[in-house]
Amino acid sequence: MSKYVILNPTHGGSDTGKVNGNVKESDYTLKIAEEISRKLNQDGVANKLLRTGNQTISREERINSIVTNSPDSKDTVVVSLGTDSADSGIEIIYALRNTDKLASTIATNLEDKGYTVSKYYARRLPGNTSQDYYDILRETGKRESLIIDYGNLSDASFLENNWQELASITAKSLENYLGTVGKFYTVQKGDSLYSIATKFGTSVDAIKRANNLGTNMLSIGQKLLIPEITEDEPSIPPTSSTGSVYTVKNGDRVFMGDNE
Repeated sequence: MSKYVILNPTHGGSDTGKVNGNVKESDYTLKIAEEISRKLNQDGVANKLLRTGNQTISREERINSIVTNSPDSKDTVVVSLGTDSADSGIEIIYALRNTDKLASTIATNLEDKGYTVSKYYARRLPGNTSQDYYDILRETGKRESLIIDYGNLSDASFLENNWQELASITAKSLENYLGTVGKFYTVQKGDSLYSIATKFGTSVDAIKRANNLGTNMLSIGQKLLIPEITEDEPSIPPTSSTGSVYTVKNGDRVFMGDNE
């Protein structure tokens, strides 16, 4: 399977999270997520931001976006970003179904740069200790899911002064952990999703899911993650299952799903 990172900056819109002076948790979770995304893009690691502005998105909407628009595989890594740790140190919470390897990698790299990581751990749901405490970990299928809380806002200057380096360390940790990532293809004039799927031995539906495409529209120069085909999915699906075939022309613009 191709590797894929989903970045979930918590809060947003009417939900500002914690506030200290002019520093809002919602602003800095987005700043960190955007910087991680920028670093991953530079190095060709496929990723998606669940929140791209100051909009309100419920937990249910976030979970639904994850489970409907990404492969249900351990090769899909979901990282929720917050500033809500119990103390001033950084905390990392990973899902019970996963090992602590990714959390440990991030923690070690942060500590190597002089940051304090209070702990990395799995948290169980009271009353049902076989389940994760947090729904973003519990309800995201087989995906590797974790939460990073970069301290809290008791010291607002910590985030103001360090958010960019924290993002950079996290991005590099993800890259080191993921290793080889999926193939990418840059859309050319005359391409269609069907022709690209045929070229790489995958399917139109698989490409649309991996890139969260809501339609068959593409744009010249657009970068697409090319996922590996699964055993239960035909590499060249029948025309009736793919909808109309669209061929890219000069001047075309890309149209994405509602969550973009």
